[in-house]
Amino acid sequence: MARLAEPGDGPVSFDFLGYTFRPRDTMGKNGRFTGFDPAASPKAVKRMSKIVSGWQLRRLTNLTWEQLTGLIGPVIRGWMAYYGRFRRSGLHPRLARINYHVQERIKASTGGSGITGP
Repeated sequence: MARLAEPGDGPVSFDFLGYTFRPRDTMGKNGRFTGFDPAASPKAVKRMSKIVSGWQLRRLTNLTWEQLTGLIGPVIRGWMAYYGRFRRSGLHPRLARINYHVQERIKASTGGSGITGP
């Protein structure tokens, strides 16, 4: 005989295809409610961080901007297309980290002064 599931019977979240599905506060037409929504899983976020760190952008001072954007642009666009479909705000810390690495690369290529104006 089948048994009804009660709150607290099992895990409240699960990972599937790089997303974590769990209860999250969501805004609807009639205000806030708790929905069971996906967002990038912690494992996927850790993998993204490892990839960004592996680029070692600070050392790539010999590349032109076109080459650099050709290297990282498709990867970032892919992440935004896949993980940004739901809860895009969850990617903001990863994007901020990429911005930091790019700024460090600029400092390294300009002798530590950053971008200078005209």
